[in-house]
Amino acid sequence: MATFTCDVCQREARFLSLQNSMRSLGVCRSTIYYWMERGWIHWRTLPSGRRLICLNSLSRSAGDENKVFQPPSGASFAEPV
Repeated sequence: MATFTCDVCQREARFLSLQNSMRSLGVCRSTIYYWMERGWIHWRTLPSGRRLICLNSLSRSAGDENKVFQPPSGASFAEPV
């Protein structure tokens, strides 16, 4: 786990790899990308091209890192075919 300043949260945050984010939340890679496209979670792209996910954005509230991400109410998880 790495620590950076999140550009969206505007504060220091811990960042997880895409793989660890998937494992922690029990979702697949395409779900993480779906959430990223909609701006529901924050990420940082390293110079190598690797993406790290902001742990604060995976929490229900920015101050509680033990809560699991909940997408906005009414959000559809149907992925395009």
